[in-house]
Amino acid sequence: MKFLLVIAILALWIQATESTTCFVQNSIPSVFTQVCPGNIYTCMKFDCRVNNPKKFKQTTKGCNDPGNPQVACTQLMTQCQAQGGTGQCYTCNGDYCNSTPTTFAALLSIAIPAISFFLLH
Repeated sequence: MKFLLVIAILALWIQATESTTCFVQNSIPSVFTQVCPGNIYTCMKFDCRVNNPKKFKQTTKGCNDPGNPQVACTQLMTQCQAQGGTGQCYTCNGDYCNSTPTTFAALLSIAIPAISFFLLH
């Protein structure tokens, strides 16, 4: 049983080292995750806050690929400022790191007991 668990963990680790997968939130409908190109190892999240009478916040997520205008922080910043807004770009390393804190906490609540069980038995 432990052997199978070790094999599963190693398989996930090997898969994670080959490419990075990020959450996606942009104009592409029904796409929620994206495997980044081989040379991209970081994810991004860009928030644009526009303080016009409607006061809205627009969030874009994806692979941190400077060559892709949909997720290039400099391009998104220019678009945000053109709407009269202020933008902030966040980048991170690792699979699904551009998720919400709630999702991250949910993953930790599953991972910590599983790892503890494996280490104690």
